[in-house]
Amino acid sequence: MKHPTTSTHKILICLAASLIVADIAGALEFRVTGDNVSLRARPARDAEIVAKAQRGDLLNGFEVQDEWLRIQVPSTVDLWVNSDFVNNSVVASRLNVRTGPGINYQSLLILDPGTTLQIRGRKETWLKISPPPDCTIWINRAFVLPNASSEKQELPALPAVRLTPPA
Repeated sequence: MKHPTTSTHKILICLAASLIVADIAGALEFRVTGDNVSLRARPARDAEIVAKAQRGDLLNGFEVQDEWLRIQVPSTVDLWVNSDFVNNSVVASRLNVRTGPGINYQSLLILDPGTTLQIRGRKETWLKISPPPDCTIWINRAFVLPNASSEKQELPALPAVRLTPPA
């Protein structure tokens, strides 16, 4: 019987790592491992950058899609809505939440009428708001690890992968 090659070992290790990331997506809390890591509007390298994360930042993750992790927009990020559709901090009709003050910026979420907003500021006809709790963006999963110190999650055991060295 022929033993697996070194490249086969590398493939098995990468597969095991992918399975671990997919399994822990439901664990929710992740720690950023890089500096100035781009948080993007969509799961793509050319997608609009919404904000930057720093080493050690904690993020709530929800879904793994290829090389991307969908996360809740951090509370420090400013988002924008058109003030024409807001009365006394309450959304009057369906309203796009955007990454910047203008229609050329990416829409991240559509709010329903009756939603109450936390307004942080204003620029012309645009209101700067706190991110709604269900608003999400994306981070490349190469720059996050599960937060092992979190008490609210249980990390899965490492999958059993038997590697036999070549003869």
